[in-house]
Amino acid sequence: MRANLDSVHHAATQEKQRLALDLELKTKEFFSCRENFRTFEQKYHQEQKKIRAEVHLKVYSDFHEEIARLESIFDRFSECEFADNPETIDAYKKVSCY
Repeated sequence: MRANLDSVHHAATQEKQRLALDLELKTKEFFSCRENFRTFEQKYHQEQKKIRAEVHLKVYSDFHEEIARLESIFDRFSECEFADNPETIDAYKKVSCY
């Protein structure tokens, strides 16, 4: 009976050691994965900010160019009289075409 008890105790101790080692390895793997995810998340946010800044700059630049173009059209339009008849519209198109 003592031999059976020692045998069971030995088997349980070995299993406990195996599980403790397995837990330690899995914990290291978990922390490694967590660190990799944290690094990925930081790079993702940096890239997202960079892309948003580039888009913002491009939209601002295009918007500014469009406003300048519209201002020049308004300036040309205000320099000449405009009447709603075909002759005036044709003359206006000739003057305002590039």
